[in-house]
Amino acid sequence: PAPARGTARAYRGRGASRGKRGLSSPQAHLPGESPAKSQWRNGAQLAGKNHSLTRKFCTAARSVSSRRPFGQQGRHDVFEDICRKTGAYVDPPAGNHDVIHLWGASYQVSEATKLIQSILARCDTITMPKKREWTKTSAYSAGKEDLADRLELEDALILAYRKAPELDFMFSEKLLFLWPKEGPSMRDALGPDLEALDPIRIRFTCHLFVDKALPDHICALGYEQAKIGQLVQLLRNKWAEIMANSLVKSKIYLVEPLECGHSEVSARKEAGFVRPLFRTIPMSKADMDRWPGRAELIRSRNNAHILKVIDKCLKSVVYVRGHLRMRANIGLFVLDYYRQPSQGKPAWGFEEFREMLFHENTKGRLIPGLLSATNLLEPYDRTMDSLKQPEPAFSVNFEFSGQRNSLLRLEAEFAKCTGARDYAMTQSRWLKPRKLGQVKDSRSPLQVGIIDFERSDWQLEIASLEFYEATAIERALREFSHTIKFKSNDVMGDISANPVRKVIFHASAPVSRFIEKSAVRYRLKGTRYILEIARYDEYTRASVNDSASLNLAAPFGKPRVSWGASVFDFTWDNLLGKHANMPVGHAAKYDPNLQTFFPAANESEDKSQGLWEFIDLIKRVAALLRSGPPRTLPASGSVKAKSDARSTSPASSGNARALDADLGTLF
Repeated sequence: PAPARGTARAYRGRGASRGKRGLSSPQAHLPGESPAKSQWRNGAQLAGKNHSLTRKFCTAARSVSSRRPFGQQGRHDVFEDICRKTGAYVDPPAGNHDVIHLWGASYQVSEATKLIQSILARCDTITMPKKREWTKTSAYSAGKEDLADRLELEDALILAYRKAPELDFMFSEKLLFLWPKEGPSMRDALGPDLEALDPIRIRFTCHLFVDKALPDHICALGYEQAKIGQLVQLLRNKWAEIMANSLVKSKIYLVEPLECGHSEVSARKEAGFVRPLFRTIPMSKADMDRWPGRAELIRSRNNAHILKVIDKCLKSVVYVRGHLRMRANIGLFVLDYYRQPSQGKPAWGFEEFREMLFHENTKGRLIPGLLSATNLLEPYDRTMDSLKQPEPAFSVNFEFSGQRNSLLRLEAEFAKCTGARDYAMTQSRWLKPRKLGQVKDSRSPLQVGIIDFERSDWQLEIASLEFYEATAIERALREFSHTIKFKSNDVMGDISANPVRKVIFHASAPVSRFIEKSAVRYRLKGTRYILEIARYDEYTRASVNDSASLNLAAPFGKPRVSWGASVFDFTWDNLLGKHANMPVGHAAKYDPNLQTFFPAANESEDKSQGLWEFIDLIKRVAALLRSGPPRTLPASGSVKAKSDARSTSPASSGNARALDADLGTLF
């Protein structure tokens, strides 16, 4: 910075005018300083001055003269632009001053004066009167216009930063990032113009593009070495995220060996899916003697596969951005895509069935199908002494009709108001559908499915969900979300009672289907894991186009009931919930190991001890929640669900079916 006026200097340039203040001899012209600024620094008399309203003047001038992107302009950018364009020097006035002082040659001052007057004229045109009707509406419109201008400018900057600059020698820092050959190609992962890197472009105000001469490299041009160093790490993390999204999709299906020995597995088609059933095969005495060792070997190999898949997934999922949720679900595992038995046989042998499950094209999923209360549980609320009549939690998932609205899902949660008996909506979210059809979304980072013919099947899954911003939803649907009401009834405290509709809304709303969830939670004794048993009441509009009636119950038929159960830990939600707000190129901060998600009950050198304790717990729950006898024969009929009795699975119940719905985090 230039020395203050009136201080002593060791050198005085040739031809410098002597200042009239003090006894010092200031330097006439500093390197890189304009003559006009030298006059101001040496205390020369004013060459001109203009009166303005400083705040409004700066606001108007920033919109036309600043070279920096919107949102990055400083207060003095206006005056620096005037100095640069005219050669005159402008002393930036203080915030409470309304006079602009000018230094320089007469022609420079004249040009600066004209420029200032043109900006003042623009300031007058945009000045709002003190009194105006519809003030709030005008402010809202002005805010929308400012936002639109900012977004338009940001889009223009993004388009410019996607291309190579015409004069690349002006940039002092250049980076070439070699895209690894492993995994997805650069264009497939980031887009033809590297669109996925747009947030990084805006944050670092740098050019990111692919040079035609180096098609396998990302070229970055900038001004600051420190930012380029940060950019390297962000690109590395972005590549790791892409690799995680492509490779972390760990899917493995396993089958537990039977205690009774060899068996055949047949496929029974039910309601659009295939349910595996087993039939025992007579064994020789020698085979029966060898079977316990063989069964133990199969369990050992299953455990090795489970450990490898889960450990690999947890180490990679730290790079995955988005809304993630991990649950161990218990129910009935069914097949959607599978390989037929060899040589036209009606059933698979046990070993052939195991091999078929390992095939990468085999696709399956878990459907709800159980209910039982056992002595394995304790109340979720520590203040309760009994497992009877726990307080249910209620939520609902809406699906909409119409070509555009069909791409939306709305989920809402209800809770009892403090000090009252009424329920009110506590939160709601707009969801993007994961995938149409029966098969679970292939983007799920983890799916470990276990088929157990002697217990209930179970599955450990990390689901990936996408949400819409509420501002992106059309106004009519946003208003609909505020009109949803919850109607209490006398039997809502018992989730095993006959279903009674609780959620009400206007019949003209374009809702094609909604699913009410009633759930009770129990804590698994001696652990921090929570068991949630839920009932799903599915209401489907008899005719989607029939929306004229105002009778709230008329458009929908009788509900279809499904049951499900899941085990989870709130620590999982806390850790994976941080991924939703993770910036591009960053990774989660927690330690991604088995002990973080599955801590052992007691300290152990075996890092996987907590995982095996968790899996053993799941097997105990699956055995207690098993629906009926082992699946040797297809079940028939239906059994009314009670709090202390088992119920049939939806696949085998005459009044129920598999719940094929795209549900969100509240489910």
